[in-house]
Amino acid sequence: MATVRVQGTKAEVTVVVSGLLRNAPHAMHFHAGTKGSCPTGRADTNRDGFVSVTEGHPFYGHIVTSLTTRGDTSPASGLAIKRFPMAPYGSVVYRRTVTVDAHTAAAIADHNAVLVVHGVDRNGSGAYDGRIKSDLDPSLPMEATAPAACGPLRP
Repeated sequence: MATVRVQGTKAEVTVVVSGLLRNAPHAMHFHAGTKGSCPTGRADTNRDGFVSVTEGHPFYGHIVTSLTTRGDTSPASGLAIKRFPMAPYGSVVYRRTVTVDAHTAAAIADHNAVLVVHGVDRNGSGAYDGRIKSDLDPSLPMEATAPAACGPLRP
């Protein structure tokens, strides 16, 4: 569940998500610029068992805001793993007022933005691991960056 209230360039964000990998950080972002929707499993065009960020991009677009717990929230913080919420019990409750640019505020108003929570434990090992590497950063396993939850933002 997520609530986003935008006034000008300020967005009051509340996210509650469960079923996540315990004791791990989970990157969260607003994405915008394409269809403003979330991909289904059919977007896994290379059939590796993950809908990667690259495969999801045609649906939800680029990172426009990084929902970090502190500091910068720009797209440049997209992989600032140490500043994203941790899920100590497999769930995250996130509350923060962030600054968004005019483009992002308009994308949310125009139904062309989504919230994506990243990080899955596909193999059930209890950690981000596996032989498949992230399409965003090959030093990370795909599990660390693959979308775990996605939802369109509607005013």
